Amino acid sequence: MTIDVNLLDDEAKNDIACDWYFLNLQLNSYWGSYAGDLSNEVIESGLKLKAILEAGHYSKREPMNVYVDSDTFFDVWLDEDHQIQTKDLYTEDM
Repeated sequence: MTIDVNLLDDEAKNDIACDWYFLNLQLNSYWGSYAGDLSNEVIESGLKLKAILEAGHYSKREPMNVYVDSDTFFDVWLDEDHQIQTKDLYTEDM
């Protein structure tokens, strides 16, 4: 799957990152029949997110800041092995 990240605005990039984050959480909590469907969605959204992170050169030192709502965020980046990494959700108060 290829994605032209130059055609995506910041909101679309944020939405892809949120989709991947929450699908990944769901997949980690499910066992059984839904896991196959969820894993396909996680893979698809992960490929899109990886393309965005690569194009933006996001790293642990300079992660992509993703907003979930007006005061809840998470950071996402590619590690040295080009694997997607995140931190837990946080709020502006933290």
